[in-house]
Amino acid sequence: MTWVPEVMVDDRPLTAGDSTANLEVGATLSTAILLPKNLNCMAELHKYENFALMMQHSVLAIQHAQSYVVKTKMTRKKLARKTKEAAKLLSSLNNAEANNRALLDQAEVAKAAENLAKEKAKLAEDKAEVTRPGLAAAKAKAADLEAKLQEALDSKEAEVNAADEKTFEKGQAAVRDQYKQQVNLACNRGYYLG
Repeated sequence: MTWVPEVMVDDRPLTAGDSTANLEVGATLSTAILLPKNLNCMAELHKYENFALMMQHSVLAIQHAQSYVVKTKMTRKKLARKTKEAAKLLSSLNNAEANNRALLDQAEVAKAAENLAKEKAKLAEDKAEVTRPGLAAAKAKAADLEAKLQEALDSKEAEVNAADEKTFEKGQAAVRDQYKQQVNLACNRGYYLG
């Protein structure tokens, strides 16, 4: 009869992907191939293995501690870098906040100027409303004066035209008389044209 023990590693069956580099797998394989009568002999060897395992665990603990120290240093460096980045971001945020405050102040000044301009425009409009009736009266008066002026210009033009015609007729009569006199003198005959 053949005895084939089931090979277990930490309460699970040994798989093809397991490696003997893992101490537990190596220990499991070394004990799995021993027969029960050889186990007593192995028990004596376990004292040394236990010491070796204890030493290995100590080395692993030291390596783990060293790894923890290295990770701690790296974490501190990262933290310092992140702190600097956060300080820069905070500074940028403060600058942006100051710029926003400045823009808000400018907006308030612009709003105050706009309100002042609206008030002035309202005052000007109110004054215009007050002066509109006077403006209508002034326009009516100006139209009346313009009509009278046009009438006066028309009558003066008629008078000027009449005076021009009279003056022209007198000038023509004077020119005729002078012409007649010149002709009479030139002819010496004593006849008068007339």
